[in-house]
Amino acid sequence: MFSCLYARVSDTSNQSPKGSPTHRSQRNNNNNNMNEVIETFFRNLSLSSKYNCRLRFLLLLRDEDYKKCIWSRKDMICYRKSQFPGQLIIERFSEVDTIPYNIEGPPLPRKLYIMLPKEKLFIPSDNFTSRYIDSKLQELKNIFVALQAKSIKVKKIYGTEESTRIGGGVGGSSFSDRIHGDIEVDDLQSNHISITNEMTFGEPLDAVSIEDFSNESSSVYRYYYLGKEFEWQNIIQRRLKDRMLSDKYTYRNTEQKLFTSKLINTLKLLDLNVEYDWKKIKNLEIHYEIEYYPFPPPPPPYQELPSPPNSRKIKDLNLSDIDLQGTNIE
Repeated sequence: MFSCLYARVSDTSNQSPKGSPTHRSQRNNNNNNMNEVIETFFRNLSLSSKYNCRLRFLLLLRDEDYKKCIWSRKDMICYRKSQFPGQLIIERFSEVDTIPYNIEGPPLPRKLYIMLPKEKLFIPSDNFTSRYIDSKLQELKNIFVALQAKSIKVKKIYGTEESTRIGGGVGGSSFSDRIHGDIEVDDLQSNHISITNEMTFGEPLDAVSIEDFSNESSSVYRYYYLGKEFEWQNIIQRRLKDRMLSDKYTYRNTEQKLFTSKLINTLKLLDLNVEYDWKKIKNLEIHYEIEYYPFPPPPPPYQELPSPPNSRKIKDLNLSDIDLQGTNIE
């Protein structure tokens, strides 16, 4: 769909000598074309994003939960379906081997599961917020790597209750690249803890391509959230348009609370295992400092080699200039 962005920038095979008015005009045209490609790409990406779907919730009920005296437990749960911010799915626990859903860990009856939208995986509700943020920030890290990050410094700030709830995707062990330096923990006497670490990455082997951020080449959305994260798009545009060598970004948790306290208490009265971790990480803040590898310099512009002194082009030669002595012409 889009050709390699760097190839567009560095293709100077037909350019005029550097510094000439023609050369400056060609360079400006290339920059304008590059900017147009980037803007068109992200405009189409935002329009084609297909993840505006409701959240899905799953409950596995025992067979006895379907038995009625006046109301069954299932009836009382269904009566409150409208209070769920998404689609509530209720299945029999006895039929868990045949239901068409992926559930993390051993399925448990009367436990609330919420589906991660990118991974299409149902996980316990008490881990949903932290795992959802992990999923988003793992994608953000992939963006930095695709933009040829040399190092990423990460500083996580959260309340003391949150320190054990944040997974590796927020900037910890899930990063597969080398993490060096001691983890610094400060503000132990306050209500917040900050942890700082740094990741380094090897030199890139390929040029950056705008197609790296396209989802059309694969049925699996590698960049599932990018279409709606406009700050992330700005990060990419700053790197590709301005060829920036460093950048900063701050992620603040703005995820909304899914359940009211009243609904959670009601579901617990129905003997359902419903826990929710939103409160524990609602104040999460992560600061990124990114250093990039420089893009390779473009090849020198094409210039015609000067002719040797006293030389004339072939078309200017006359037969009288050629010594034909000793040459047989038939």
